[in-house]
Amino acid sequence: DLSAPAGVIPGAAVEIRHGRYDDVRFPMYTSKGTYRRMVELLEKAGPLSIPARECHQWWLTAKVPDSAIPGLYTGTVTVQAAGASPVRLPLVLRVLGFTLKRDPSRHGSVYYYDLFMRQKNTLAALDPARTNDEGLAAIALNEYRAMRDYGLDMAPTGYLSYDPQRNAFFYNGAESLELMRQAGLLESPSMFVVMGSAIAGLYKKYTSEWIPPHGLVKQVPPPAFFTEITELTRKLEVVRQEKNWPEFIYNPLDEVDAAAWEFGVKVHQAVKQAGVRVYTTKDPVSTDAPKYAGCIDIWCSQPFSLPYDKVVKDTRCRYWSYPNHISGELKAREIMHQGGRMTYGFGFWRSGYEGLMPWHWRWDVGDPGDYLDDKYADTGNKLSREGEVIAAAYWSCFREGYDDARYIYTLQQTIAEREATTVPACRALVEEGKAFLQGLWDSIPVQDKYLASGFWPSEDFQARRWQMATRIEALRAYPGATGIQAPSVLVGRTESLAAAEADR
Repeated sequence: DLSAPAGVIPGAAVEIRHGRYDDVRFPMYTSKGTYRRMVELLEKAGPLSIPARECHQWWLTAKVPDSAIPGLYTGTVTVQAAGASPVRLPLVLRVLGFTLKRDPSRHGSVYYYDLFMRQKNTLAALDPARTNDEGLAAIALNEYRAMRDYGLDMAPTGYLSYDPQRNAFFYNGAESLELMRQAGLLESPSMFVVMGSAIAGLYKKYTSEWIPPHGLVKQVPPPAFFTEITELTRKLEVVRQEKNWPEFIYNPLDEVDAAAWEFGVKVHQAVKQAGVRVYTTKDPVSTDAPKYAGCIDIWCSQPFSLPYDKVVKDTRCRYWSYPNHISGELKAREIMHQGGRMTYGFGFWRSGYEGLMPWHWRWDVGDPGDYLDDKYADTGNKLSREGEVIAAAYWSCFREGYDDARYIYTLQQTIAEREATTVPACRALVEEGKAFLQGLWDSIPVQDKYLASGFWPSEDFQARRWQMATRIEALRAYPGATGIQAPSVLVGRTESLAAAEADR
C-alpha cells in the first residue's frame, strides 16, 4: 500500500507488468535475419525465470482513485530471487490537487482490425467458449476500454467492403459501435473509414482484376466506374444515417503512388461527389498533392510536414498524422519510446495538427498466444489466449506523451479562466504562466518526425511536467471564471524564433 497522512492508495491499485524480452526484428519491422533483443510487450507480472546476467524491467502503473486526497504517498517495492534475501525499493507517488484536462479540439484514433473481422484475426487459439459473439463482445469491450485509457477519444478505423450480389458498399464493424460507445470511444461524432477493399471489389467488376498496391493500375476504368462509386457511397450514407452511426470520413485509396495520380484523383473526386468528407493518406507537400487539393478535406501524412502557422491558417483542410515510424515501423527502442512520447505530447502541441492515427493497435495474424511469431510483423499490442490486452511498451510511452499534452492544456485552461482577474497576485501568476508557455513553445525543437535525438533527455520531460503542475496549483488558489474554453495554443508568438529574427 502507498500511504500518506491523508489516506492510503491500496497496493492492488498498482498494476505490475514485466517487460518480455525477445529477439525482435531490427532495424525495421520487415527486416529478415537481423534481430535485437529488447522489450516489446508488457505482460502481467508473476514469478518468472530470468537468464543470468541479463537485465530485466518491471513496469508499474498506479491507477489513483478519484477519491485520493492530494499529497505525497510512500511505499515499497519488494524484489526477491529464490533463495535470496528480499530487496526493498522505496516508492514515492505524488497525487496532485487537480484533474488533467484534454484539449477538446485534438483527437486520437488508431488503425485497427475489428475483432469481429475474423478473416483478419485468427482467434482459433483462444478458448472456443470465448470466440462466440458474446465472448468476442466481452474481449472487444475490454480492448476499447484500453484504447480509451491510452488517450483515444475517437473510434478506431472502420473498413468498407463491396457486396457484388447486392451491388453495395457495406461497413464491417456495425457490431462494435455500441461497444465503443460503452467504452467512451465515441466522444467525437466522426470516425475514419477505409474504402480500399470496397473500391477494389467494384474495380474487379469492371476489369476482372484487383487493384495493385498504391493504385498502380494498368488501365483507368470507364467513367461508369467512377459514377457508381458516387452512387454506392450515397446509398451507404443513407444506411449510416438511418442507423445513427458516426459521420464517416472516407479514405478512398491508401497511399496512392505519385505515378497513379490520374486514377487516384478520379477515385477521390468520385467519393467527394457523394457529399461526404474525404481524407487521404498522402503528404501535403508531395509532388502530386496539388492535384488532389480540390477533393480533400483532411490530409493525413506520416510526418508533421507543414509548420504550425501554415496548418492553422488553412481554413479549408485539416491535418492529421499517422506516425508509423514510432509505432513499430522502426524497431529501435529509443525511437518508439522517446520519439513516441515527444510525438504524442510536446511535439503534437507544437505541430497544430488535429489528430494522430498510427498503424496500429494490434497485430494478431496467427496464434494470438504466439506473441512474436517470426513469420509476421512484430508491431502493436497483442491478445493473450484468454483475450486480455498485452500492451506494447511503446503504447505506454504514447500515453506519457498524451499526459504531457494534458498538462499543457490544463495549464492553458487554468490561465484562460483567470485571464480577466484584477487580483494583483493572480494577475502576476497569469502573466508568468503565459511567459512560461511562450518559453516552452520556443524551446521545442520542431521536427517532422521525432525519432531518438534532437530533443530533451527523459529527465527534462518530467521537469517540465513539474513546472506546469506547480503553476497550475498556484493559479488554482484563486477563483476562475466559468464557461471558458482555452485555445489549443495559448502563446503570443507562434512562428519560430529563427523566423522572427529573419523578419526583424
